[in-house]
Amino acid sequence: MQALHFGDGRSLSHAYITASASEDARRQTEETLAAAAVCSGTGAKPCGVCRDCRKARDGVHPDIIHVRREIDDKGKLRREIRVDQIREMIGQAQIMPNEAPGKAFIVHEAETMNPNAQNALLKLLEEPPRGVVLILSTATPAMLLPTVRSRCVELSLNAEVPAPEEGVLADVTAYLKRVAGGKRSDLLAWCCEKAAVTDNAGAVEFTEAVKTVVTDMLCGRRPDMGLSREQCWVLTRLMDTCAGYLSVNTGVKHVFGLIAVKSIGETAPVEMRN
Repeated sequence: MQALHFGDGRSLSHAYITASASEDARRQTEETLAAAAVCSGTGAKPCGVCRDCRKARDGVHPDIIHVRREIDDKGKLRREIRVDQIREMIGQAQIMPNEAPGKAFIVHEAETMNPNAQNALLKLLEEPPRGVVLILSTATPAMLLPTVRSRCVELSLNAEVPAPEEGVLADVTAYLKRVAGGKRSDLLAWCCEKAAVTDNAGAVEFTEAVKTVVTDMLCGRRPDMGLSREQCWVLTRLMDTCAGYLSVNTGVKHVFGLIAVKSIGETAPVEMRN
């Protein structure tokens, strides 16, 4: 595997996972890594002063490519990053850089890659073109396949993340207790009650708080409340889906209806259980 070499003797790996519940912490690290990949200065990289570093800082460098969930033909954010997107990225990685010595690809919300997309990504991880750096950004690295994680340098960014407010945390606890209890009627009644008194902003805050708490469970920072790892993965994916719907102003009642239907009895993909 090829690696980029810094002027000070250090080397830049071909693949990273930036893992943190803090989006700001991930973004800062990703910007630094991407700038280092395209830096044309001498000495330590990124130098911060060369033309490539300046364009990277301004977010206009053509050799820093971002991969995100796409908008479907109905104007809604897709639930997953699809295998076709990853294959397209692999094709782009084979092409020489436009301006810089190297290229950087940043996959945002990497945990939303479906299993086929993650398996396709292995080709790039196992045979990276010279000068290409891949950066997988995720709040929940446990949702990436072990085969993907083992081929990347994982950077756990311990940034301070605001804890959910007391009232929101109480709602999350009440919700998770009903999921763990397994009674659909209890969960439905609770969701109907919450939907009647929650606006869009409150629903967004709730889904983010659920993801934070469930991620803490997966990482062993909180008790599991009787939820299995598989259930935690299902709930994390579900909250991502709900956040996507809320971002395009889907009604709060519809979102809580989805939560009521999909929180109990759903199954995580086999690859995510390993």
